[in-house]
Amino acid sequence: MIVAKPTTSGTKQARRTARKSEGVFGPSLSDFDPLSLAEKKLFNASQSGDLAHLADEIPEKRTSANAIRSSFLRFLASGGADEGGVERRDVRLRGGWIEGTIDLAGANVERHLLLWACRVDRVDFFQSQLRSFTMIECELPGGMRGQLLRSNGGITVRRCAVGADVDLFGAIVDGNVDFSESQLRQTDEDALSCAGATISGSLRLNGVAATGRIRCNAATIGRFLDCTGAELRATGTEALWGSAARVGNVFLREGFHALGEVRLVGIRIDGDLDCTDGIFENSNGVAMSCPRARVRSEER
Repeated sequence: MIVAKPTTSGTKQARRTARKSEGVFGPSLSDFDPLSLAEKKLFNASQSGDLAHLADEIPEKRTSANAIRSSFLRFLASGGADEGGVERRDVRLRGGWIEGTIDLAGANVERHLLLWACRVDRVDFFQSQLRSFTMIECELPGGMRGQLLRSNGGITVRRCAVGADVDLFGAIVDGNVDFSESQLRQTDEDALSCAGATISGSLRLNGVAATGRIRCNAATIGRFLDCTGAELRATGTEALWGSAARVGNVFLREGFHALGEVRLVGIRIDGDLDCTDGIFENSNGVAMSCPRARVRSEER
């Protein structure tokens, strides 16, 4: 007598059905079998919140030693527990190759997520509830969708190469949004949009090299819009668009260079507008326009 061995997919579906009958929904660790070597290391590190150190530099190609499925990363970041009830803590990864979009749209992410020297296709935080998110020295060719997200710990994308638009329209961030020293490239319009966003801390763009518009019109920024040393190169009309925003202080200084219009119509600045040693160029029209702007302290 020959007994048919159940397929892996059939076994996984049977497990899901059994969990649903017990009132347990969502993926389980067993749904991701077999794990790659990198996924095993990340899982073990996530149980204590330690850094899963796969490599020092961004990987040049995918291998079993660095490959992490984006769905598995979502599972860990969302804090799911397996059948044994093992809870994950903060997710910290260095030197990983993330396959596919990190899709956390609409998710409640209670863990801090740190990616360092990783290659990530794209990040989707549309309407997400985040604790905090950090990328350092990463490649992000597909950009980030983060409209209407909420974060109580800040968003950091520092010293990264971003190859498509970053959209944080209407985001509410208790903390900083930090893109310091990153390269932002967008061939159409917005390289970075924080239009209508509420940021309790600062929007840090110091040292940024952007191709495409930086947009923060109608945003509320509690402390600084800091573009110290940034180079903003417009692909359309504006290099920086901050009309109708309310900001604590605006720094367009010390190596700041705009190639395109800096448009600050009706902006309200509660502190300083500092343009010391900034360079403003626009071969197609006005280099800087700020009619109806209100600056409470000093304009330099």
